[in-house]
Amino acid sequence: MLRLAEPSPRALERIHGKLAGVAPSFALVGATRVARAPEGYHGDRQRLRIGWGEGAFRRASRALRAWSMFATDWTRLYPAGAPLEAGTDVLVLVRLGVLWTIHPARIVELIEEDTEKHRRFGFACATLPGHALVGEERFVIEHVKEDNSVWYELLAYARPAWMLARLAAPLVRLWQKQFGADSKRAMGRAMAAAEEIDGGE
Repeated sequence: MLRLAEPSPRALERIHGKLAGVAPSFALVGATRVARAPEGYHGDRQRLRIGWGEGAFRRASRALRAWSMFATDWTRLYPAGAPLEAGTDVLVLVRLGVLWTIHPARIVELIEEDTEKHRRFGFACATLPGHALVGEERFVIEHVKEDNSVWYELLAYARPAWMLARLAAPLVRLWQKQFGADSKRAMGRAMAAAEEIDGGE
């Protein structure tokens, strides 16, 4: 969905309200559970160490629940603070110069693991019809128990859906990588703010 001006809250509410019951445009839900992209899809993996220990894991998990990775200069989420629950629908707004694009997605999986090697928290989103891409994106916070490090990871598999996105495929992939880099910076800022509030605990 392409707009020449920033969509109004009423317009976003109307678009969001039409998503209930719509099937994902990505048929391979759960594909980001494995480290290799499906045939015909491009993969992008971004990973950043954002702290150490249990306190950092808790802060990073809170930041993920608040969708802090979308707090960039050119992306935002509607509705803000959407609950991390399977079936939650969101709209990702992207500003490209004077243009705004709207990308519907749905949480299709929650991730909560606690093994001898690591503890992980996160979720995966699949694209819905109207998104510029077809694919799945996974956001995870991982606490590696061996060295006590805490990581933010983004893994995305996608291919263009819109004709315009297909024509500009190299540029779209560049934007994907840019979002990954900017989302890491956004999570770093969220962690710094949380550490200041928590006193570094």
